[in-house]
Amino acid sequence: MQLASDNDILAVSNPSFELFLLLHYDDSVKNIIFPEEEQILENKKDGKRRYITKRFTDLSGMNPKENPAVGNLASKVDIAIRQEKLLNENIYDAIGRLTCNIGNIIESIRKDNIQI
Repeated sequence: MQLASDNDILAVSNPSFELFLLLHYDDSVKNIIFPEEEQILENKKDGKRRYITKRFTDLSGMNPKENPAVGNLASKVDIAIRQEKLLNENIYDAIGRLTCNIGNIIESIRKDNIQI
């Protein structure tokens, strides 16, 4: 089974996209993500929401699924890119590991000067 063609770009954020959102906050890898790695990877439900979603809301004051202001984090994408390098970016080795390559993709697009 083919998962992607040669022209596709695969983006992964394990355990969920909220991991990438947390990266937008200074020192979140050191102060939140690494200390809470086990809970983040387990990502159990806490009421109706998963652990990492609740953790993001606690930090940001936003529900990432409902608040359009989450888009304002784009102004901090350079922080996310820098911090993502501290995590696993290999999407083919993502099972059971905190993994994110979204910042890497953004950086590649910038280097290639691709217009979207």
